[in-house]
Amino acid sequence: MAILPIINTAIGVLGLMLLGLYAWDTRKIRLAAQDQTEGQQKPCITLCATARDPADAIVEANGVVGAMVLATQEGNLALQNLGNGLALKVRYDFTQISPRGAEATYRRGSYLQHMAAGKSFPIPVPHARLRNTDCEFVATYESLGGRKYKSRIQVTNAVITEISFRRIKRGWFNNRR
Repeated sequence: MAILPIINTAIGVLGLMLLGLYAWDTRKIRLAAQDQTEGQQKPCITLCATARDPADAIVEANGVVGAMVLATQEGNLALQNLGNGLALKVRYDFTQISPRGAEATYRRGSYLQHMAAGKSFPIPVPHARLRNTDCEFVATYESLGGRKYKSRIQVTNAVITEISFRRIKRGWFNNRR
């Protein structure tokens, strides 16, 4: 008769472990569904660009490697949302990080409430500012789902030399929304 309580306790513990495993698997399914939904409405903020003159790209004119140059709208640079979702709370900084000439370091930042998918928006950064300089563009923004993203673009003499796009994670517990 003393063995019956032990078996009863073991069955209860086993049931609790199986319930925990089921809850963990259900959480993974929920997170995968959220990722799939987010992928359908993810924004991607970048600078408007166009193809570089093929002759300059082939010979790497001015020592710059890259096939895309920054495009202008009315003499200024422009932001573009290449993603398929609305970008909210767009903050950007455009910084001259290494002047090659005698000009002083230049920094320009601003804020946009939102930017629709596929749209562009001119920003008050003159294209002429990019001559003979290395610049960095950084934008942070949110999707409709509340996830935060960061785009970073390196520019040398108006040629895009590096680009990165990543999600900004919050804390361990609530890093998935």
